[in-house]
Amino acid sequence: MALLGATWLSHLVLGYIACLLGLVVLLRPEARGRRPGVALRLGLVYAGVAVVAAYLLLPTLLESRWLARSMWEPAEYWDSYGARRVLVALATGGLLDGARPP
Repeated sequence: MALLGATWLSHLVLGYIACLLGLVVLLRPEARGRRPGVALRLGLVYAGVAVVAAYLLLPTLLESRWLARSMWEPAEYWDSYGARRVLVALATGGLLDGARPP
C-alpha cells in the first residue's frame, strides 16, 4: 500500500512540475512572437489531461460512498463524529487518550 501511495504521489508531483514547465515556456524570450499559438497548444494539452483525469477520477468520486464500505462497521469509521464532539474531545484530552468521544 505504501508503494502504491508513493507511486501516486510521484505522479502527482511530476504532473505539477510538467504544468509549471508548460507555463514557463510562455515566459521564455524565444516564444515572444508565437505566444498565442503556444498558449493555444498548451491549453489543448491541459484540456486533454483534464479529460483523461476526469475519466479516471470522476467515477471514483461519484461512487465513493459505496466503495470499500461495510454495513458491519460503525458509521463513525466512514463519517466523522462531528466537529463539536471532536473539538470537545481534543480540549479535554479524550482525543489523544484513546477514549471514545462522549
